[in-house]
Amino acid sequence: MAPYTWQTLLAPERSGLIGQRLGSFVSPESLPVLKTFLQEAFLIHKAGPQKIECELILTDKSDSRRYAHIEGFSTEGNDQCRTVMVDITERKLAENGMKRENYRNKTLMHLASDGIHVMDIDGNILQANEAFCRMLGYSPEEMQTMNVAQWDAQWSNGELKEKFEQFIKEGRVWVFNTRHRCRDGRVIDVEISTVVVEIDGEPIIYASSRDITERRQIEDRLSENEERLRLALGAANQAWFDLEVQTGEVCVSSEYPGILGYDPDEFHSSLKEWQSNLHPEDRDVVLAAFRECLCNGGPTTMEYRRHAKDGSWVWLHSIGKIVEWGSQHQPLRMIGIHTDITARKQTEAKINKINRALNVISLCNRAIQRTLEENELLHEICRIIVENGGYRFAWVGYAEHDPETVRPVAHAWYEAGYLEAVNITWEDTETGRGPTGTAIRSGHPSIMKDAHTDPAFTPWRKDAIERGYLSTIALPLRVEEQTIGALNIYSAEPDAFDSDEIGLLTELTDDLAFGISSQRQRAIHKNAEELIWQQANFDLLTGLPNRRMFYDRLEQEIRKSSRAGLQLALMFLDLDRFKEINDTLGHDMGDLLLKEAARRLTSCVRASDTVARLGGDEFTVIMGSLDELGSIERVANDILQKLAEPFQLGDETAYVSTSIGITLFPEDATGIETLLTNADQAMYAAKHHGRNRYHYFTLFMQKAAQVRMQISNDLRGALADNQFRVYYQPIVELATGAIHKAEALIRWQHPKHGLISPGAFIPIAEETGMINDIGNWVFHEAALQAKRWRASQQVAFQISVNKSTVELHNNDTKYESWLDHLQKLGLPGQSVVVEITEGLLLDVSDAINDKLRAFHDAGMQVSLDDFGTGYSSLSYLKKFDIDYLKIDQSFVKNLVPDSDDMALCEAIIVMAHKLGIKAIAEGIETEEQRNLLTAAGCDYGQGFLFSKPVPAEEFETLFKAK
Repeated sequence: MAPYTWQTLLAPERSGLIGQRLGSFVSPESLPVLKTFLQEAFLIHKAGPQKIECELILTDKSDSRRYAHIEGFSTEGNDQCRTVMVDITERKLAENGMKRENYRNKTLMHLASDGIHVMDIDGNILQANEAFCRMLGYSPEEMQTMNVAQWDAQWSNGELKEKFEQFIKEGRVWVFNTRHRCRDGRVIDVEISTVVVEIDGEPIIYASSRDITERRQIEDRLSENEERLRLALGAANQAWFDLEVQTGEVCVSSEYPGILGYDPDEFHSSLKEWQSNLHPEDRDVVLAAFRECLCNGGPTTMEYRRHAKDGSWVWLHSIGKIVEWGSQHQPLRMIGIHTDITARKQTEAKINKINRALNVISLCNRAIQRTLEENELLHEICRIIVENGGYRFAWVGYAEHDPETVRPVAHAWYEAGYLEAVNITWEDTETGRGPTGTAIRSGHPSIMKDAHTDPAFTPWRKDAIERGYLSTIALPLRVEEQTIGALNIYSAEPDAFDSDEIGLLTELTDDLAFGISSQRQRAIHKNAEELIWQQANFDLLTGLPNRRMFYDRLEQEIRKSSRAGLQLALMFLDLDRFKEINDTLGHDMGDLLLKEAARRLTSCVRASDTVARLGGDEFTVIMGSLDELGSIERVANDILQKLAEPFQLGDETAYVSTSIGITLFPEDATGIETLLTNADQAMYAAKHHGRNRYHYFTLFMQKAAQVRMQISNDLRGALADNQFRVYYQPIVELATGAIHKAEALIRWQHPKHGLISPGAFIPIAEETGMINDIGNWVFHEAALQAKRWRASQQVAFQISVNKSTVELHNNDTKYESWLDHLQKLGLPGQSVVVEITEGLLLDVSDAINDKLRAFHDAGMQVSLDDFGTGYSSLSYLKKFDIDYLKIDQSFVKNLVPDSDDMALCEAIIVMAHKLGIKAIAEGIETEEQRNLLTAAGCDYGQGFLFSKPVPAEEFETLFKAK
């Protein structure tokens, strides 16, 4: 009877086991075991109850194998054997797998070529294969008793323990190099791979060691060879490259970054990087050669420039060859050599430059010998420098006496417009610190290496770069120990001028300076007499005869007229308002006007007449051999008309007129000096009568001139002899009749002629400049009188002092002394009022404005005299600090109700009040005038109704009367 377990192991159906032999279910290799089991079962049956057991391999019809553990039991008195079968298939399969794994591990460990050893965490050897034992020269038995520290020649016990702990902590595969000491004393290089595993809860270190001594020796020899190659390449300024053509990746030797100025770790080479750094002038040729090499495989040789780290260009000689092709015959790999040939190229360029410079010097010396005119020589030198020297541009600039100007006198270039677009000077300013200005100032060559970076070239950088002027040298031209200018040479390359070339160009400049000096000497000798005669007889500005030639021509014309019994007319002309134009537009514009005036004058006279310039804006016209006098007035009118036409002075338009004085020979005088004096007096008469007219000389003018001369002579000693007096005219407050102010008026008590009116001597004092001393004297006298009256009469009393245009224009007048004088007297600034004329505002300058501002800051007030008679714009009243407007007496003397004068007075008063200005009416002579002005709101009045100007003593009686 088969139990259920047997059924499940041996047959799917219970009936299938009955009557079957057990051997039919056992694998052949287990039949002996079954036989022995049965024999033993028979034996134990006879001996008494016992247990036996065995393990069998069972099979079924499908030949699948299963394992069973059988235990047999016999009982006394029974011929049967009871068995228990247990399925141990899974356990047996696991045990067999473990056996196979152990066997495989042992086999692999002993067959492995690498030395394998197993350690605990203290480095004790648990197991080692034969390869590891052979590597170190120990037997397996010896190795079982050793610790890794006994042969490691690199680390101490403590260091090894730290490493083991790190292995265990990080739990990853470690690969490192160390050195082991063999049993025979040799030390070998070892590469070790370690891994940590855990067995029964204990970490175990598996290590695989490989002897790399030979490999390290090979690597060292290879490194030595590479170092030799590196030294060889470095000595030859060479570097190799290895290009992956399809990807563009490039591997280069460490020498290549050094050639370009890079550190190896900051340089990343690629085909794209190489192409982008090619010199623009070389790019097309180099890329064409590269493409050709890709097609035919090379070798291909190229010479080209490429950018270095510092921005400079490095010359390279490159040889490349395709060494690997794809299946479609596409280039895959190119190797080659880069050679730094910069030094060679620089040497070649230097030699070429020297040869070029020598050739230029030779050609320029021929030009110096051949040309006879300075300007022609300069242009020829510039042409040779550009065309034969290969430079971009050359020009010569002369230094004017004014350091703001360097005048281009010759040039040769490829692109015009540069000199017109830039401003170059030789003064020590931004526009004079470039090469040209520096060379002129210092007398030494000056170089601008790179227009992109040179800070001294900033003002001209944009224009220079646009035209390709990237470096320049300026060489001073020294003629007769003086620097007259500079020869300027521009190159299309940065830093184009080395020391040798500078030396040769300096020699060229010295030769040019010698040529200029020689030509100038020849020109001086050739033109000396003509130049002396021209300068002695003709005005340099206008080209007209000068004073010397004028006297000679006038003398000749007098003799001719005397012989022919004909008349002669002498005109003396002075340009009206010329000084104003000279002051406002500048002397250059004034010179242009004088030259144009000279041209117009010449066009108005006959061909036989003489137009001369005596100096400044004074001209003369000699009309000789006159048989009728009508032509004099025709010429005079033509001159007036021509000179009244506008003058175009650059961007400005100016207007002048002329005053003409005319005298006749022999009616007025026969001598040259007398005729000239007569014409001058007649000219002043024309000015006095309104200008822009002509006036004939009369005997009355002569007498008036004599009186003026006498007054001028007497005036010089009047101040020293205490002949001047100050009179005071009251200025009355119209609303109250009170006297708050007075005007100080000068009088001259002449010892012979008695009291002389200011109108007779003030114009003369202004012409001679004596007005400045006289004005200061009046100011001091008025200030002293103001102090007295402020103390005795009214504490706020003011005295007005007249100041002429001449006084305020005079820079020698120190107005600070006026303020100091008031302070010494203990007077405030408002104790004195400065009276100026309306016309002064038209001609105001910064100096006058500063003086008026100084008065205002000191508390002094300003009164505008004769208002309404001048030509000033009302805008000046806003621009300047005016305290009083004095309405001119021409509006007051005919003042009646509803008259135009009344309307004008009312308008002036209202306007003044709107601007915060007080109004003073001059020339009040009647009560009606006073009443009308008072009704109109006028603040103050002055005139004979109140008092004429009187001495200080008489003035005090006016205080008492009021």
